[in-house]
Amino acid sequence: MKKLDYYFNSLYLVSDFLAIILAFFLNYFFRQTFFVQNILGFIDESSKFMSISDFSFFTFKSAILFMVINCLFLGYSFNLKDRFKSHFYLILKSFLVWSNFCFLYFLLIRIFPFSRSVFLVSLFSSLFLILIFRKFLINLKNYFASLPKYTTKVLLIASDLNLLSEFYKSIKRDNRFQVVAIISASTFDSIDTFNTFEDFVKSNAKVDLIIDLNSDSDRSHVMDFAKNNQVDYSFIPYCSNLVKNDFKSDFEHNFFKLNLKRSNLNGWNVYIKRFIDIIVSFLLICILSPVFLVVSVLIKLDSKGPVFFVKDDSGKFIYRVGLNKKKFVMYKFRTMTNNSHSSRYSDLSNLDLRKNSPLVKIKNDPRITKLGKFLRRFDIDELPQLFNVLKGDMSLVGPRPHLEEEVKNYSDHHNFVFTIRPGITGLPQISGRSDLCFEKEVELDTNYIQNWSVFLDLKILLKTPFVVFMPHGEQGHLAKK
Repeated sequence: MKKLDYYFNSLYLVSDFLAIILAFFLNYFFRQTFFVQNILGFIDESSKFMSISDFSFFTFKSAILFMVINCLFLGYSFNLKDRFKSHFYLILKSFLVWSNFCFLYFLLIRIFPFSRSVFLVSLFSSLFLILIFRKFLINLKNYFASLPKYTTKVLLIASDLNLLSEFYKSIKRDNRFQVVAIISASTFDSIDTFNTFEDFVKSNAKVDLIIDLNSDSDRSHVMDFAKNNQVDYSFIPYCSNLVKNDFKSDFEHNFFKLNLKRSNLNGWNVYIKRFIDIIVSFLLICILSPVFLVVSVLIKLDSKGPVFFVKDDSGKFIYRVGLNKKKFVMYKFRTMTNNSHSSRYSDLSNLDLRKNSPLVKIKNDPRITKLGKFLRRFDIDELPQLFNVLKGDMSLVGPRPHLEEEVKNYSDHHNFVFTIRPGITGLPQISGRSDLCFEKEVELDTNYIQNWSVFLDLKILLKTPFVVFMPHGEQGHLAKK
């Protein structure tokens, strides 16, 4: 999702609000003019009208109501095409519902404190201004999308040269798209051409969209690349066998195509999840501040060393890998003896329960202090990660963040977990925790990312405290309920 989409979808919200405010107030003040009251003679001295304060309050409520209704009709969806026709139908539906709600409101209170003609004119003036503003913003967005800084860089994959030529001519007419690379057996129009997809990956060329024109090839590795690198993927089918799940059909540039759906966690859902993270983490930090203080004192009394585990034996910060493989320092209460981190790869390597996994898990870890065992048993050592959530490094729910040295051993299909912020808890944590193998964890995290919803986050958060107090063998059963 490009920044341009976020900017203009925010502007759509603001412009709708301003259009309604402007339409209502223009009609309000126009009614007070000498021309309307005296020359036209529409208003006599006995006419009553709302005060400016009451009218302002009513107008602001009406504007917000329209925005809510339009939001429910997906009028601000990030998946909405940048075509006025698509926006027009959704705005019209929202307007019809909104105007009926407004009339119903006055019908129920049985008071109409101003001229019905003014109200009707205000409603239709609002619709007119909303459409005018929206048309202007769509044109402005398409203009910016055609600039070199914002053009969508496209990779075309095709084995049929005639089909490639036909599609290229069509997409070239759209200035918002720029074909920067082609995977084909033949060179084409002085554009960077690669024989195989592997050659393209090795080149480290950056693209925003992959369009696959091949009808009968194995494209699973291409789709994995698109998902893991947050690149849009479209497949244009020609009588081939398709996996029907997680695709959305569309018609553009005179071709029917299928767009791969990476995750539900995009567009406005990213803002919703982040808003919830900020509010909940802030409240929990305030509530749990006495716990932080007590645990910090107990750690200092129990063993020598710092309160938080953030540095390795040499004094360097220990980095975890998060969203888009960005490194960050994760806060945890120290539960092991000081300066014992590196021994997991040397003296204690023979105790590793996950030797065929990128992760390391030591059986009966002798480095853990007496207090550390208690803190780990009830996940109290994880509480400082609420500060990571508040900062934006992590989320309340998501894949667990792993160490740099562990991530180096990941396979390609593991990288999908880096498309969202890591979390304090997640599906694996309520489905068996450390009893799960690494591949099962990745499978559960992938399922979470692709099927994210606020309800799913709430479900995981509510189950997590119960899992903490359960014996490990029973934790997997809770996730099935």
